[in-house]
Amino acid sequence: MNRLRGEQEHFDAWVEGCTEEDALYGNLFTQRILEEIKGYSVSLMEDLEGKQILVYGAGVSLRTPREFAEKGAEVYLIDISKTSIEVLLGNIIRIGWEKKLYPMVMDCENLGFGECRFDYIYGKAILHHLNIEHALREIRRVLKPNGKGIFIEPMGMNPLIAIYRKLTPSRRTAYEKPLDGKDFQIIESCGFTNVEHKEFNLLTSIGVFYGSLGGRKNKILKYESMRAVDRFLLENLPYLRKYCWNTVISVSK
Repeated sequence: MNRLRGEQEHFDAWVEGCTEEDALYGNLFTQRILEEIKGYSVSLMEDLEGKQILVYGAGVSLRTPREFAEKGAEVYLIDISKTSIEVLLGNIIRIGWEKKLYPMVMDCENLGFGECRFDYIYGKAILHHLNIEHALREIRRVLKPNGKGIFIEPMGMNPLIAIYRKLTPSRRTAYEKPLDGKDFQIIESCGFTNVEHKEFNLLTSIGVFYGSLGGRKNKILKYESMRAVDRFLLENLPYLRKYCWNTVISVSK
């Protein structure tokens, strides 16, 4: 089976039925982490009124795309999973937003759009499923001049997170790989005028495990306290950034 077909079948199956592993992602500590990262990534997007936005590897959630549309953007959503797009379309019809949100099945490495189409391209946990160089050259092609791509991605250099990934195999495919130093070098080489990245979740990653094991009432591992320590460490010991769980990458054309 080729990579494209494998990714498609994996996410079609995942959408149709979840497992107990979703509890590892559904705990409150993890949700706090994801909310913080999302808040930062969206803050990198300026006034969206009249803008063209591509949600890249959309999955099944309408929350962020709807926020974009509410701010006046025209939003296209693509995913390789036909089942995911069917779910999105059904929910879009249900809320009556067919003229604001446009979902379609598409291969992220071969975008069916013309050059210089989008002001922003926004993706969450998608680049590490792809041939990054191919994907980013397509992203650059369809971005308008001065357009920006913003991507939330996992990193693979923290041993604790490596264990966490092994505990959630049904959420993985045989083809995905969290980012490492070589991937950042590839990103830098793809012809963008500016590349920036900010890392998140060093010690806060510990709380994910605790919350997954039912430690929601814990009075020691507090998100705010651990996040404050993370900020101090990452600001003063920048070499630790490579051991973070997540990064937000911003590329400008």
